[in-house]
Parts: sequence; C-alpha cells; structure tokens
Amino acid sequence: MEQKAGNVSWQDVNSLVRPGVLRMFTYQLVSRGATAILFFRWRQPRFGTEKFHGAVLPHNARPDGRVFREVAQWGRN
Repeated sequence: MEQKAGNVSWQDVNSLVRPGVLRMFTYQLVSRGATAILFFRWRQPRFGTEKFHGAVLPHNARPDGRVFREVAQWGRN
C-alpha cells in the first residue's frame, strides 16, 4: 500500500501531518492486510512541480527530520 510521507502541495491550504499520524496510518494499513508499505517520495525534490510535496527525507537529505524518525521507529518495531 502506498501512503504519503508528509504534507502535500496541491491544496488551497496545505496542512502538515501531525506527529504520530503517519505511524497511525501505517498500523491501519497493516491491520487491513497490507503486506508492504511504500512511502510516496523518499526524498523531497529540489525543483519541479512537486518540490513542496512532503517526503521521508527533506531537500538536504539529512536523516534527522521528524518524518524520517517516525518511519525509522516503525521499521524498528
């Protein structure tokens, strides 16, 4: 199952994903029978139409962001 890893950039008002919501959605997908989870956008692009679309890693590709920590935490469980 594919899910977004952060905010989107195509709505009139683009809200951020609150802490813990990504993990909640992941548990929901697994509980409904998903055998794999794909997070849309591993790394946020630096240019193009989706450069403001959220990702697991931000533009600088440093693994210290909140979304990366949540994905890593789920992977450890």
